[in-house]
Amino acid sequence: MGRPIQYRRTPPPTRCALCQTQGKELYRCLCGGSVEVMHPAFPRLSWRTIRARPFHHWRYHDFYIHIPRPISLGEGGTSLIHSIQDRGLHFKIEGDNPTGSFKDRGSTIEVSSAQALGARKVVLASTGNMGASVAAYAARGGLECTVYIPHNTTEEKLGEMRAFGTKLVKVRGDYTKAAATARKVARDRGGFLCGDYSLRREGEKSIAFELVDSLGSVDNVVVPMGNGTLISSLWQGFCDLASVGLLRQMPRLIGVQAQGCKPIADAFVGRHSIRTVMPRTIASAIACGDPLDGELALRALSASRGRAVVVSDKEMVVARRAMARHEGIDSEPSGAAPYAAFGKLKLPKDQVTVCVVTGHGLKDLKNV
Repeated sequence: MGRPIQYRRTPPPTRCALCQTQGKELYRCLCGGSVEVMHPAFPRLSWRTIRARPFHHWRYHDFYIHIPRPISLGEGGTSLIHSIQDRGLHFKIEGDNPTGSFKDRGSTIEVSSAQALGARKVVLASTGNMGASVAAYAARGGLECTVYIPHNTTEEKLGEMRAFGTKLVKVRGDYTKAAATARKVARDRGGFLCGDYSLRREGEKSIAFELVDSLGSVDNVVVPMGNGTLISSLWQGFCDLASVGLLRQMPRLIGVQAQGCKPIADAFVGRHSIRTVMPRTIASAIACGDPLDGELALRALSASRGRAVVVSDKEMVVARRAMARHEGIDSEPSGAAPYAAFGKLKLPKDQVTVCVVTGHGLKDLKNV
């Protein structure tokens, strides 16, 4: 997808999730499928060994691709808060990350890899959170950064990106149009293409590691779905732990989409392929009408015996207010989507359920 870079070292091997073709492609397979990083066997580890390290993202470095000099801002190690309203419910507060969202977990891997592979600039599309995150890590690593953004990006997120000195280019269209533009620019003008691709999934799976590290086992994980990258990363993380004997009970994943943008949920419930839609929702962070990792999300839902839940914009606003006023937790609308879905699920109270609150409320002050 991007212009070939004069790599200082060999990119990690990848495999297409659809056609199983193996190679060095970091973005998309020629068949259109998502590619995944291939790992050799992970080392045999114990929780005692892992827990002797500081509690942050790099505590679990054995499960990532090797990066000689990580670009880090202290990401990960986010709060896990027990609900005072529901006995079995916990909130994973990803707004604790340096730029206020879970995206920092993927950005530390992605931008570190870009630098290690010889890139001098990064290019990406974003609805806001990823743009701010990549911009911050690029600034710390001394890389140029250009972000292509859809027309409805919130002013709070635009301001955050500007603070890191990134170049912003508005696109007439939604995230799908912005992503296509970023790919074309990377291909035609050069630059390391960042986004919801294989290296980002490497980082985002650390949420799964932290949940098991903190709770031992989890019955249900409720997570927003935009491109489908986060939910597929979580499933990969749980699988990685199980492969080395650090997890015995696999959780059920429950993916949540907005009523105005639900291509993954529709495909899962209707048992058909994903169909592109035009997003119409206040939850800009998950307004992805043509989800890049949609097929991987469907696989994660099926493999975990999970569910896809749809919530309205009104339900997300109500859930956001309820979390803030009764739990002391503020979130942007997409981060409140799991709590909105939780109210519909009627899960047994003796089960351990985690709602992943993906972004801080300061990311979007319009819908308080």
